[in-house]
Amino acid sequence: MSKIVKRSEIEDTLDLQKQVDLKDSGDVMVPALSRNVLRKEERDATTYGRAILDDAKKEAMRIKKEAEKLLSRVGEELEKTRKKGFKEGHEEGMALVSEMMVQAKKIQEDFAATIEKDVIRLVYDIAEKVIGEDLSSRDAAIVGLVKQTLKASQGQKIVILVNPIDYEVVKANHADLLSVLDHSSSIQIRSDEKVKPKGCIVESEVGTIDAQLENQLKAIRKALGLGEIC
Repeated sequence: MSKIVKRSEIEDTLDLQKQVDLKDSGDVMVPALSRNVLRKEERDATTYGRAILDDAKKEAMRIKKEAEKLLSRVGEELEKTRKKGFKEGHEEGMALVSEMMVQAKKIQEDFAATIEKDVIRLVYDIAEKVIGEDLSSRDAAIVGLVKQTLKASQGQKIVILVNPIDYEVVKANHADLLSVLDHSSSIQIRSDEKVKPKGCIVESEVGTIDAQLENQLKAIRKALGLGEIC
């Protein structure tokens, strides 16, 4: 039986502002002269992301209202059929009521399944667009991503692989990246065309962490139950 999506569940699911934080919260460190520019870009990205979320909430509420109207009409028809049954014959009327109840149940389940599927896909589309555009809009974002990946890594000899278009930006922040590791650790930054733009792969003698956007979105798809293809 399909899950019936309640209003509160839709609103909780769409509350991505608690899950997708468009601000770097101080994780991205840039030269003092460029901080004002970065803050303006952060504000622009945040405003744009919130606009997308607002549109998504409005669309989800519209779908919910349509479902409520449909189920209300079904309820009215059931009541009319019930009254007709008492007038024209109890058995015939009850048979019609039973048939209508089965149809109403199916409509309810089908509509609930459709809403659930649409909302989940909507959540994924929002995450993909907000995360993707936030990363592609700022060179500093790749530095923040590498720093976060380094914090999660282990080992003493670390190699950072980035796309050629990100190499110079990451290389220029070598000292900043090294500061998040133990003093005994060393890092090498290498250009690798196999790594997608605005992503990175961190390797060490302990293991490998793949922080490419594509793989992060795959994890989101898996968590939402969407499979490999959206």
